[in-house]
Amino acid sequence: MTTSRRKSGVGPAALVAAIGALVYLLAVWTPAGLALDAGVLGAVSHIPGLSDPVGDAMQTLIIPLLVIGSASVIVLAVRSHRGAAASLAMLAGLLSVATAEVLKVALPGRQGDPVAPLSSPLDLLNPAWWAQVHGGPVILSGSFPSGHSTIATALALALLTAMTPRLARRLAPPIMLLAAIASGATVLAGWHRPSDALGGMLLALAWWLALVPAGVLREVSTDGPGARSRPVVASSLTPRFVPVPATHPRGRTPEGQHRRRGDPR
Repeated sequence: MTTSRRKSGVGPAALVAAIGALVYLLAVWTPAGLALDAGVLGAVSHIPGLSDPVGDAMQTLIIPLLVIGSASVIVLAVRSHRGAAASLAMLAGLLSVATAEVLKVALPGRQGDPVAPLSSPLDLLNPAWWAQVHGGPVILSGSFPSGHSTIATALALALLTAMTPRLARRLAPPIMLLAAIASGATVLAGWHRPSDALGGMLLALAWWLALVPAGVLREVSTDGPGARSRPVVASSLTPRFVPVPATHPRGRTPEGQHRRRGDPR
């Protein structure tokens, strides 16, 4: 039973991954996609006093929010007895972030972007190469997908997985809205293009769908295992009328005839 539930999420995960690949192809390899990304990023960069404060705020808050969010996942999972599902959601987050970092290097960047020297795939396993890319004079060639967007979405999905189904249904809209705002902030800060932010969200969602059992996903949209649907619940609240034997006027039989004295009742 558990195996079938886990396998049922592979199809949706593959669909989301295909959408992410399509976003990359349209944004990087088509003139319209390049123009759209460049136009949005250029418009944001021309807003005075916006990019620097947003970037500073993200650099300041990213680590504390990540620590608080991870601790919240653990606490919620313990209280709701959903440790296994929450662990899979956290694993999906780690894999999605690792995938995002690899894709930034493996995928060809946009025309005009600086190119990072990757002599062989083994460079990805060399910490010195990563230090050179992120902290040295070499600039990473690709920016798709956004790592910050991936982290924000993965953490939001892990929080929802660790909650009880009823609480997750109530908090899913605001939590996912915050993840979308964090992804958009990378564009406002001038760190990423819109397609990068969208790609990071889709990547985190794909890994989450692939690893988290499908039964957990169904619980978020229903009242949980064995729960009754709303029409049944509504019908259970409807007053039920039980037939009561009819009463007859004193001295009359059910057929409407007068009862004589001495007749058995």
